[in-house]
Amino acid sequence: MAKRKSPKKGSNFICRVANPSPEKVCEYVKRLPKSIMSEKSFRAYMGKKWFQNEHQAAEQWGLYYIDGTNYYPQFNRELDLQEAELYLYGWLKRLIVINPYTKFDTTNDNNLVLSIVEHLEKQPLQHDLKTILRDIIKTKKPFIVNDILFNTLNKYSEVLSLKEIDQKAELFSVELKPNYKKIINTKYNMNKKDYFDLFKNIKITSHQDEPRQQIFYGAPGTGKSYIINENTEEDAVIRTTFHPDSDYSTFVGSYKPAPEIRDVQVVPVVVNKGAKFDLNKGTYKENHITYTFVIQAFLKAYLGAWKKYAEAKANNTSIDPQFLIIEEINRGNCAQIFGDLFQLLDRSENGFSEYPIDADTDLQKAVKDAFENHNDYKLGPIKIDAEKAVKNYTSNYGATLSEDIQEGRVLLLPPNLYIWATMNTSDQSLFPIDSAFKRRWEWKYIKIKKGKDEKGKDLDWKIVIKDESNNTVKIDGNDSLLWWDFLNKINEIIASMTSSADKQLGYFFCKADSNGEIGKDLLVNKVIFYLWNDVFKDYGFEDAKLFKYEEGGETKDLTFPMFFDEDGENANHTRLVDFLEKVMKWKSDSK
Repeated sequence: MAKRKSPKKGSNFICRVANPSPEKVCEYVKRLPKSIMSEKSFRAYMGKKWFQNEHQAAEQWGLYYIDGTNYYPQFNRELDLQEAELYLYGWLKRLIVINPYTKFDTTNDNNLVLSIVEHLEKQPLQHDLKTILRDIIKTKKPFIVNDILFNTLNKYSEVLSLKEIDQKAELFSVELKPNYKKIINTKYNMNKKDYFDLFKNIKITSHQDEPRQQIFYGAPGTGKSYIINENTEEDAVIRTTFHPDSDYSTFVGSYKPAPEIRDVQVVPVVVNKGAKFDLNKGTYKENHITYTFVIQAFLKAYLGAWKKYAEAKANNTSIDPQFLIIEEINRGNCAQIFGDLFQLLDRSENGFSEYPIDADTDLQKAVKDAFENHNDYKLGPIKIDAEKAVKNYTSNYGATLSEDIQEGRVLLLPPNLYIWATMNTSDQSLFPIDSAFKRRWEWKYIKIKKGKDEKGKDLDWKIVIKDESNNTVKIDGNDSLLWWDFLNKINEIIASMTSSADKQLGYFFCKADSNGEIGKDLLVNKVIFYLWNDVFKDYGFEDAKLFKYEEGGETKDLTFPMFFDEDGENANHTRLVDFLEKVMKWKSDSK
């Protein structure tokens, strides 16, 4: 990929590499690095991954940008076809395959569509696209209008209509569509920005092909929450955590007492024979207790999703998703917490709840009030439009489905509301989840695997044991033990003892320090403590190879307190190293 110089004014500014298509966008994004790097590293990384002039198309379509020093990606993840289509509709409206290095005489800052529109407004009888482009570019150099430009303007501009008069003679007739002014005013009103910044703000938020309800499950420390955060990084998220005291009111909302200061009016008091006693006429402040409906996580997400849905429908734009993230979903009683909302989890193919439910009086008032008055959820003049969401819907209130939803009488999950949750398999016995509830969720298993840093590079955390003098203690003759090697071995032991993967440890079960080291105190207090209390205690200490140690020529049983010195404040490095060496040399009796 040779570095291109900026061409002289008047040179060809139309991208002729390939017709822009969602398939090509997805393909190029897949090949490109997903993080910022030096230009030199980027070019070395790509190597022969490009064919012919693909790199020009990727750059001219805004999929990456190089400022002379660094490479900047447009996307930090791969796209699906719907997202790619949305992206093309977004940025091609602003640039329409213009070479960013080319200058041309127009007040529209390289916006070809606006330049053509202005020309047609000034010269309504001029329809020859070839002539119009020559006037815009102001060059004597012959300019050929090929099918790439023709197809792109026809498909993505939304304001121009092109006809092929004589392909051999390269004659194309261009006209303004009847509604072009409305579209131009709402979608093309951008100020001049730097080339790359033009599409930095085009937010790809479609999760159309992803499950609306999904539970990420696996061993503790496998990065379930991290994966969710990564997938919802630029989206609206409401997060909550279930626990044994969670219930419907803490998940949805309820009336709660709240202090309120009121103005109290003081009036004269009339006593016998018309005598008047003036009790300091006027007003004074008085504390009162009032009850207010306090909305909780579910209702916040529900209202936020409907507001996004209503605004997008009114403005004819893509609908941004709203995520409700439930951490540790099995630590609470799901049947009690969801209550009648359970019915809403059945989704139709269109993403809406298949079976709407009637809201109780308190909830109905809260939803209606939020849509009318709450700063975060107020719809104003916008109306919810969901008439085709539920097949054969009949209102109990003589209204439309949209009206019932906006008035709060009926609850219905919109297609842009995603409910994702995490579940530790080691804790799945806290509150069993029944099969009817499980059926309404997609399940994604997160396997134990080696951790990676933010750049996708493998982490090499290691266990380093030091004595009281801060000297490194050898582990089986080495200064350290790779954390990943220890995990593989201890997980093998756990699987053998429990005949299950439920109690195994993930890479991020504990976190190394800034040097990538896990010390003895962290190892004992977090890892060994977990093993003793959640694994060995429940499944037995029969394996003498692990739970015995030698002291003064005597064999003793190894118990958890033995991992600490006499004062109980510091981990005993001798006992810990001995245990680690036994773990690494362990072999199953069945082998």
